[in-house]
Amino acid sequence: MEPLVNSEQLSAYYQAHPFARWAALIAVCIANFMGSLTLSATNVAIPAIALHFGATAVQVSWIPAIYLMTSVVLLLPAGRFADAVGRKRVLTTGVALFCLASVACSLAPDIYMLLGFRLVQAVGSSLTAACGLALVIAVFPAAIRGSVMGIAASFIYLGMTAGPYIGGYFTELYGWRSVFVMQVPLALLVIALLLTTVRGDWRMQTREPFDYFSVAVLAVTVSSLGVGLSHFHTTYGLPLLVLAAAALFTFIRRQLTHAYPLVRLKLVWENRELSRSFATSVMLYIGNYQVVFLLSLYLQYILGLSPSQAGAIMIVQALMMTLMPPFAGRLSDRLPANRIAALGCALASCGFAVLVSLDFDSSKVHVIAGLLLVGTGHGMFSTPNNHAGLSAVPHERLGIATAIMALGRNLGNVTGTGIILLLVSVFLGGERIQPAAYPALMTVIKIAFGTALLATLTASWISSRSFPLRTIDSARAAD
Repeated sequence: MEPLVNSEQLSAYYQAHPFARWAALIAVCIANFMGSLTLSATNVAIPAIALHFGATAVQVSWIPAIYLMTSVVLLLPAGRFADAVGRKRVLTTGVALFCLASVACSLAPDIYMLLGFRLVQAVGSSLTAACGLALVIAVFPAAIRGSVMGIAASFIYLGMTAGPYIGGYFTELYGWRSVFVMQVPLALLVIALLLTTVRGDWRMQTREPFDYFSVAVLAVTVSSLGVGLSHFHTTYGLPLLVLAAAALFTFIRRQLTHAYPLVRLKLVWENRELSRSFATSVMLYIGNYQVVFLLSLYLQYILGLSPSQAGAIMIVQALMMTLMPPFAGRLSDRLPANRIAALGCALASCGFAVLVSLDFDSSKVHVIAGLLLVGTGHGMFSTPNNHAGLSAVPHERLGIATAIMALGRNLGNVTGTGIILLLVSVFLGGERIQPAAYPALMTVIKIAFGTALLATLTASWISSRSFPLRTIDSARAAD
């Protein structure tokens, strides 16, 4: 039988076959779980990787950084690509590539090869993140969309919850390489579900020319920014930052003047809900990287905990991020979603206010209290913020809008990454993280959590306000 490509036919099919609808949700949930699992589990394994390769602080800080920065570059083109060739096809391809790259990471002979394979892993993850949520939105009716999005989001946080403990456990028992290979069975299960139970595909009827130049300029922007910040203490650090600024200006100008831009900035700027959701995501997720990267180092280096002990404590934050999204999603079906998101940002701010006071002799209870607040805030924020932004976008633009929302999260993560790379470069430079460097590491932690506190307070203010921007009808007309 020929695959269904007409949106009306697909809607009728999934209305009559609810099992296929739930199979699509299960596949997306597992894919979300894998993407967050690889980030949180790998962070716990960083001290073991640093010891194995004899890597410096700057080198190991690139293990999560290269993953996040690659995602920022590829999320937008991946969303356009998914709209053009089919969301199911792109999702399947992304999971397969992620699977192969995970195996390659587990076999890496040195730190540089590991970073290269992490880049490929991020390519697969970007393809997955760009269209997974759009696939779920397409097969479920609007009446329960908020709840379903909450379920999908909860699996992102479930991966964050399980990642630290599983990563620590596997690192202690089987070595750091097992942290990468353990995800292969999950990837194979997602591919099997997509190929055997999810019928048809979703794509735009008319394909637009693809702006490869913008992708290249965005890649130059992000890579120059990351390398420039991580080598700020060298002679070429500042020139790279100047290059990044020039490339960013070129990218924005290209999007405003090109007939077929990589991202239609008017879709963001002239859509009140999408612009607010995007800006809030950027600010809130600036603090996310500080937690997932620095707390792992703090617990293992400063407090002297084992990988599994550190992972058990870091579960607290991710557990709250797992439990809250379904509840927040149901609330967003009934109450103003942006106000619920603002409350989540405020709770996260309280958590960072606790974490910024960490010191050499802080107790585990101190850490756990901060993680509880940060985790609850993030969990209350994610689903209402996505619901508010994506519900205001035309159906035919859901792919690129989903990618824009994912871009907001990753742009925030990359900004946080840039802050860490700069701080590590300034205070630690090319040193390995040894006892003599612990005071400098503690300084990095305090400054980073201070910036996260300011960012989350800003996010709460943005989300609670209404901006004098045009609505979705105006955006449609302008588009």
